[in-house]
Amino acid sequence: MIFSEFYDLFQADVDYEALMHPILPYLNQDEVILDAGCGSGYILAYLLNKGYNVIGVDKEESMLERAHKKISSYGYSKQLFLHDLKYPLKQKFHQIIALLDVFHYFKGIKNLAENLYNALYDGGKLIIDLYKEPQAYVESGKIEGIKYHWEMSTNDHILKHKITLNKSKRTSHFVIRQYIYNLDYYLNVLKAVGFSIETFNGFDDRKIYLVCTK
Repeated sequence: MIFSEFYDLFQADVDYEALMHPILPYLNQDEVILDAGCGSGYILAYLLNKGYNVIGVDKEESMLERAHKKISSYGYSKQLFLHDLKYPLKQKFHQIIALLDVFHYFKGIKNLAENLYNALYDGGKLIIDLYKEPQAYVESGKIEGIKYHWEMSTNDHILKHKITLNKSKRTSHFVIRQYIYNLDYYLNVLKAVGFSIETFNGFDDRKIYLVCTK
C-alpha cells in the first residue's frame, strides 16, 4: 500500500462542511481560488460542488491522481496541476488556501510565504492553518479493512508521524516528517514578507487559522 491511498481513506472521515464553514465567508465565488497543496482533493471537490471556481496544485502525482478521480466524477477535469510550492507560481490569484497542515511540511516558511505572496494580486488573501503548540498522540483503528497504528510526536521542532498499516496480512510502515515552530515565528515571517494578518478559530481546536492579506 502506498501512503496516498491511506491518506485518502483517512481524510474521507473529515467533516468538510464544518471545516470550511468559518472559511467560506473569506472566499469570493466570483474569483478563482488556488488550493495550494490540495492533496487528494477533498477540499477542492467540496468547493467545486459549492459553485466556487477552484484549481489545485500539489507536488505528489499520486495525490493528484486521486484528486482527479474525485473531481472528474462531478464533471470537472482541468483544475489540477503538478507543482512544488518551493518554486514560484506562474499565475496570480485573488485568493489562496493552504489548509490541512500545508505550512507544516516546510522546514522554513520564508520561501513558501514569498512564493504565495507573489502569487496574489494586491488585496488578495491567503488562508492557512497552524498548530498552536507541539503535538503528541497515539491512535489505532480500522478503515476499509485496513488496521492502522499512528504515533505522532514532537521533538526539537520536528513533528514526526509513525504509521503502521496492516492489510491482508501485509504490513506497511511510513514515517512522515513535518515541522512546527511557535506561532510568533510564523507571524513574523508572514509580516516580514508583507502580509497583514487576521486570526480566527476554526474546525480544529488544536489549530489557529490565519487570513493573510497582501
